[in-house]
Amino acid sequence: MYKVPDSLQFSTFEYDVNKDILNHTEHGASLLRLFFSQDAGRADIRCLSSATEREKYHVESVKNSVRTSSDVGFFIIRNATLHGSGYIYRDGHLLDNPGVMAPYVLGLAHAGHRPDIATTLGLRKRYISEPAIIAVAEAPLIYGHWLVDYFPRLWLCKKYIRDFSQRFKVLLPVITPQWAIEILQRYLGIDKENIILYDSFAEELYLEQAVIPTFLHKAHDFHPIMNEFSESCYAMAEAEHAPDSIHQKMYLSRRNLGNTHSRPRNLKNEDELIHAAEKNGYSIVFPEEMPWPAQIKLFRNATHIIGEEGSAMHNSLFSRIGSKTATIGLESNVQASISALRKQPLYVLEVDSSVDEHGTKLNHLSIERFKKLLSEIG
Repeated sequence: MYKVPDSLQFSTFEYDVNKDILNHTEHGASLLRLFFSQDAGRADIRCLSSATEREKYHVESVKNSVRTSSDVGFFIIRNATLHGSGYIYRDGHLLDNPGVMAPYVLGLAHAGHRPDIATTLGLRKRYISEPAIIAVAEAPLIYGHWLVDYFPRLWLCKKYIRDFSQRFKVLLPVITPQWAIEILQRYLGIDKENIILYDSFAEELYLEQAVIPTFLHKAHDFHPIMNEFSESCYAMAEAEHAPDSIHQKMYLSRRNLGNTHSRPRNLKNEDELIHAAEKNGYSIVFPEEMPWPAQIKLFRNATHIIGEEGSAMHNSLFSRIGSKTATIGLESNVQASISALRKQPLYVLEVDSSVDEHGTKLNHLSIERFKKLLSEIG
């Protein structure tokens, strides 16, 4: 059994954006704070008038939760090491602050489910002498994690670090999808030659100077600065002359996704749900088939968005304040956090589920309850 290392201690300073960020590294490990932690707001989460008991419980638990974000800024560490899913050390101590490590990841580590967090794995060593940005997080193959965990942090670097794209190397797992690299290059201004890919399971990187941008959330309770990220992405889509969408009411379908890197699931009766949605003026859309700027414009112009919970629904980050949303499934609270951030009413629906012999989750939502949603969401 491995031991989770002790927490890395650090000092906190206010970040002077007019000062070279690397001049702050004399303290060994420090947080340069841009924005204080703030109230993350309350989700306008709703259930149907004919809600199940589980839906009612879910809605009440979300409404009654206290939601605060972490401080937003940059950790600066000299002589750091990096391996695994963003495990950052200095002198054997782990940087486990929730601003850079999701609390559920640390919880899994303490429960014995993250042996790769250990410091005694005998990994191949690699030395990086150039100043490096670490924005590594969980699940680098899944779009939703890039949307809330990766892209906003690198946007923060671009906005607040002088000469970010020229001076710094950006460290990413070797399994980073090509579409993510293309977004970083084209829309965040990160040159391909400044991206260093590493094998998160086989390599340990030794870094002379590391800059770690914080999440713009704590456990996906978003800091208000996330709204600025959203507006910045919309401005980029406008500058790219992405076409305006004519779809105001959208049903997001996953049926064309094929193999995904999240848990496989199948909405068994989606065809009849789609038929009902179309009869109520909804367009059936497949966001993953569009360029990123077109996706942003698609969601920006939507007034009603319905879909299975997951990455595609998270694009409602780009939708207008007050857009109405509904998720099919209750397993994640990320959509509720987006509801709180963007002040979007969110309806939630429980599904009946089973698992087949291949481990695929089979979901079913009764057509009567779906038609009730279509009536109540307006």
